[in-house]
Amino acid sequence: KHSTATTLSIINYFPKDYNQLISDFPDFTESNLRIILLSKLGLSNQDVSSLLGVTIDAVKKAKQRLKKKIGSDYNSILEEL
Repeated sequence: KHSTATTLSIINYFPKDYNQLISDFPDFTESNLRIILLSKLGLSNQDVSSLLGVTIDAVKKAKQRLKKKIGSDYNSILEEL
């Protein structure tokens, strides 16, 4: 539930970006969307881990999987939002 509440807060902060992401990348999971939107805020892995209640390693692994999933588009996605 903590993650769901966090996701809703993030969506409320970035409604247009969230809608763009789910339109452009329908396969993204809720976790993928959280990582992208929190990265857009410029939060460190430490900050993201504290906010989501997970370990720093979990954040790093999530980013690694996301980058593998979307390839070199990761940074351009952050810039476009």
